[in-house]
Amino acid sequence: MEYLSIQLAVYRTDIATPEMITFDPKEYFDLDDDEEADVDSAPIHSDLCDYVSNKKDVTKLALNIKNSSNRKMVTVEKVYQNGKRADVTTRCDYQDGVLIYKEIIFQSKLPESLVSEGDAYDLCRFVVRDGETKCIYHAIFHYNDAGEESEYQII
Repeated sequence: MEYLSIQLAVYRTDIATPEMITFDPKEYFDLDDDEEADVDSAPIHSDLCDYVSNKKDVTKLALNIKNSSNRKMVTVEKVYQNGKRADVTTRCDYQDGVLIYKEIIFQSKLPESLVSEGDAYDLCRFVVRDGETKCIYHAIFHYNDAGEESEYQII
């Protein structure tokens, strides 16, 4: 699968140059035996940070997936804020170097004082089209002490 390149830049606190990790498609994507990988194939992990061994001091992750045969590219940038209590992820899809899709995802852990038990997260997804930003999804996720998840969708 030489037509596909997958690189992850890992930025860390107090280190100017990012660590570069290169993946084979079978290391990054969850592929069936007969499935060909492409830029939009399903990843093994839903969180980019799960591809990094030492997560402690990560401040930013920048993923770049390029398919040289069909000239598609996906970039994903995830920036951590407030001691990793919040993060902003920006995904851009390109065809022949032209931006065709842009999505911004904001996730924030709610303060413990607002949650009776467990943890809760606020998640918003935005799509940018023709210069306009539109919220396409907004929900609160609650994980109780037993690990059960509840989703309260707002939009």
